[in-house]
Amino acid sequence: MEALGPGVWGIYNGINVGVIELGNGNCALMDTGMTKQKAKQLLKELAPTGLKPIAIINTHAHADHFGGNAQVIEQGKSEGRIVRVFCPAQEDVTLNYPLLEPIGLFAGASPIPELCNSFLLGPTSPVDYLIKQDEVLPLEEIAGVATTVRVEAVSLVGHTINHFGYRVNGVFFAGDSVLAAETVMKHGLPFCFDVGNQFAALDKLENIEANRFLPCHAASCDKNGLSELIAVNRGQMERAAEALRKALKEAGNVGLDGSGAVAAIADGLEMLFSSLQSYWLAHLTTHGYLRWLYGLGEITPELWDNKLYWKWVF
Repeated sequence: MEALGPGVWGIYNGINVGVIELGNGNCALMDTGMTKQKAKQLLKELAPTGLKPIAIINTHAHADHFGGNAQVIEQGKSEGRIVRVFCPAQEDVTLNYPLLEPIGLFAGASPIPELCNSFLLGPTSPVDYLIKQDEVLPLEEIAGVATTVRVEAVSLVGHTINHFGYRVNGVFFAGDSVLAAETVMKHGLPFCFDVGNQFAALDKLENIEANRFLPCHAASCDKNGLSELIAVNRGQMERAAEALRKALKEAGNVGLDGSGAVAAIADGLEMLFSSLQSYWLAHLTTHGYLRWLYGLGEITPELWDNKLYWKWVF
C-alpha cells in the first residue's frame, strides 16, 4: 500500500485502487479492479491494516474498475458487513447490466465472443447511491457509519458518459481521465466516449487543487506530474484529431466511411491493431471524434450507394 495522504492509500491491483479510512476500522474502496480474483488479492493486501470495506466508490462503469465489486460485497456479507456501492448516475446501468459494455462496443448488437472477456464484461454489481456532480458523498447516511471524512465528487465526463473523479484529504482520484505516458504510447488511441468533453475534462484537471493525484492507470504524482500526464494525453488526442482531419480533407468529395476513419487515425498514430478487441475500442473512439467534428460543423454525413460517408465541408 502506498500512503497518499492522511488516511488515504493506493493499492495496485491491475488498476490503482484507492483505500479511504472512515474510522472505527471501516474504509471505502475507490474502484475494485477487474475480476473476482483481483478483488481477493486486494482484500488480502488490505487485511493486515485491519480496515474493513463498507463502501465502494466507482469512478465509472468499465469492467476493469467494477469487476471486483461483487466479490468485495460477498466477502463483506460473509463477515457480517453490508458493503454499499456509490456510482455516478447513468454509469449505474452498466453495473446492473454489464453486457451493455460489449454491446455498446459492437454497434449496439449482440456482441461477438471476442468482446465478452473479463476486461470488457464484468460481474453484475448492485448500486446503492447515484452520485451527483459536485456533491459530498453521503457516506454516513448510505453506508450507515459515523465519519467525518469528506469525499467530494468532481465530474470529468469524456472517457465515459458520466466519469467522475473524487477528492478526499488532499488526494484526488482521477480515474481514467488521464493515462500514463507509456500506456498512451502502447495503445496509441486513448479510449474516449465524448471527445469534446474529454478535452474539457483535461482542462478542468489542470485547475484541481490537491497534494497528490492517483489515476487508475498511472503512478501517483504531484501537481507537476499531473500536468505532464495531461500534456501527453491532450497531445495524443490532438494528433488523432489532426490525422482524421487530414484524411477527410484529402478524401475530398468522396469522403470516408467509418472503417476509413478508423484507419486514418490508426495510420496517423502509427498503430497496428493486434486483436478484434483493440479494433472495436478504436472504432468507438473514432466515432467519438467524428461526432465531435460534426458538432463543430467541420464534417457532414452523406449516404451514397447504401454507404455512409463523412465529408469535409470547409
